[in-house]
Amino acid sequence: GRHQELLNLVSVKRRDLVTFVHLLNVTLLAMFFASKLQFAKDDVLDLGIAALYHDVGKLYISLKVIQKKDKLSEGEFLQVRNHPLLGAKILDGYKDALGVLPIVVSYEHHLRYDMAGYPKSPYARRPHPASMIVSICDVYDALALKRSYKKDYPPEKIHELMMLEKGKIFDPQLLDKFFQFIGVWPVGTLVSMSDGRVGVVRATSEVDIDRPSVQVLAPENAGEVVDLALRPDVRILGSL
Repeated sequence: GRHQELLNLVSVKRRDLVTFVHLLNVTLLAMFFASKLQFAKDDVLDLGIAALYHDVGKLYISLKVIQKKDKLSEGEFLQVRNHPLLGAKILDGYKDALGVLPIVVSYEHHLRYDMAGYPKSPYARRPHPASMIVSICDVYDALALKRSYKKDYPPEKIHELMMLEKGKIFDPQLLDKFFQFIGVWPVGTLVSMSDGRVGVVRATSEVDIDRPSVQVLAPENAGEVVDLALRPDVRILGSL
């Protein structure tokens, strides 16, 4: 019943492929996170729609500004900081089709847990839990994606950087839960291990996020699955 709104995303892809990929990534992460938190199916879908449109306000900012490699001028920076409010105003026109949650998430996803973000809110209450979930997924993917103005970070560095903002940008309990589910090294990450072997993460451990199960690729015993939770003598050195 929402197919027309989803088809409108094709225009996003034509205009800015990086933003399009980011929106899809954040949506998938948010829906995965919500389902692991045991949200009802309808709530998972509603959160997915909100995540899909959280950055819609950026479509109304000049591409020169969005894709600029150098430091933004004060005026350009203000334009970018205005995108949550702009997005909320745009989505208000679609609330009959999309509901209210996308408006709330668009407006709040940069507010921060400590309320020190933007746009400045006249209310003392913390952002909606959906906004806090999307905020975590938004930053996680932004750090992972290579952009014209920044490098991409390896998973272990993303975990380190985000944990430094626990209780500041991010809701502490939600952030801990997010990494409990996704791990420091998500499924599919290529890693080097302390025993000299290289492998790919096949399953994360919710008990110890640093010790997933790794399927060995090289140089010996290819195919062997090493559960690092049961092998204290072996650890991951880093992602490749």
